[in-house]
Amino acid sequence: MTGNPTLRSVRLRPEWQTGPLWTTTDQDRFSDNNATPETMSEEFAVSSQLTQEIAEWDREFQQIFDPEDPLSSDFPDEATEQRWRERGRQLAGRLAEELGPHVRVTYFKEVVQQGAESSEQHDD
Repeated sequence: MTGNPTLRSVRLRPEWQTGPLWTTTDQDRFSDNNATPETMSEEFAVSSQLTQEIAEWDREFQQIFDPEDPLSSDFPDEATEQRWRERGRQLAGRLAEELGPHVRVTYFKEVVQQGAESSEQHDD
């Protein structure tokens, strides 16, 4: 197959020391692939403005990671975490708008957009 794969689903869910996005395509429908915001721009035509905002949002998350004591990694207070979570939800909504209705978009486990083949797709 030539060209970029067709995106089927994307999940915005950061994890420590990895990209904040998880994708499935028509070429690998049954496995999640970790993706960076830059990958989304290069392979799936997500705007540079949105990918920059997702990258910044993820940096905020990565900055609270304490490799010496991962269990203590946390936002300084509940209000800061709530603002960060709401910003992520808004970014996921914008991502859904840019990708179009055929792509399933989730934010953590919250479905933001069903996508065209939602009955065949699943989240963790």
